[in-house]
Amino acid sequence: MDQDRLSMVRLSIDRSVNIAVCGPLTGPRSAYGDMLKAECEHLRQANVHLQHFDDMANPEQAIAVAKTVIAEQFDVVIGHFNSYCSLAVKNLYREAKIGFISPLSTNPELTLEQGGALFCPSDDDQLQALVSEAEKAGKRIYVFHDGSPYSKNLISQLGQRFPEERILNAFEQFPTEAAGDSMVFLAGAHCNLVQPHIALRKAYPTLKIVGCDDCYIDEYFDDLAHVANQHDFVMGQAKGHEGNLRNAVQYLNDVIHSIPKDTPFFNVIGQNTANYQFNANGRVASAVWQLLPLQSLVKP
Repeated sequence: MDQDRLSMVRLSIDRSVNIAVCGPLTGPRSAYGDMLKAECEHLRQANVHLQHFDDMANPEQAIAVAKTVIAEQFDVVIGHFNSYCSLAVKNLYREAKIGFISPLSTNPELTLEQGGALFCPSDDDQLQALVSEAEKAGKRIYVFHDGSPYSKNLISQLGQRFPEERILNAFEQFPTEAAGDSMVFLAGAHCNLVQPHIALRKAYPTLKIVGCDDCYIDEYFDDLAHVANQHDFVMGQAKGHEGNLRNAVQYLNDVIHSIPKDTPFFNVIGQNTANYQFNANGRVASAVWQLLPLQSLVKP
């Protein structure tokens, strides 16, 4: 679905729809919240009402947000980008029978049944793409992590594939002699990975460096633009996180204009449509990870 279609669908509806837009609207991950708010504005129309809630990318705050959303009887939630926020609130929304659409949560333990839909492939798929690329290139994988729960989850899965000494919590730990036959995967929050990425690039001009999916955002591209070369990559998808978010918004827009008047949104969110097919775990079937050249993502 492209941006033009979102702007074209403005059919009248005969019910009032209240949508809670939940995400990191403040703090170091607010760039994702800004993206969420901007894209969800395409849903705003007659009888469709949006209200923004800041979960600060913090699970405890996400629970507080969810309790407010439930108390105020919203029809559907879109957001909670951070996987740990989504994991913290999914059962609350399910028990309250509020539809839940999470555009970017990647934790493989997050599954949504009736009433939920996930629009991003999982970390399992991300790591498989990374390992496949390393095997194809004949390179060993080293991992630099920022100590966050997200990075630790990635490490716990990757750690089954190679020795612990290839897991680094400081970029200075990377062995110089490994630069020629290795690649470094940066795991964690994009705001914590910029400086390690820059330092590694300056120290090793030909080292292949791959930022995790959280690095697929303009802030990261802009910060790396002055040092990036053909050996810098980020884990992403052809249309990026904005593409996933756009699909999630388009899907909700389609549901809004097709749901029978007296049917709760919880009853239909996550059902297959002509344009969107979901796996048994609630994830959209068409999304896949790719290693994308960072230089191609920097805006001129």
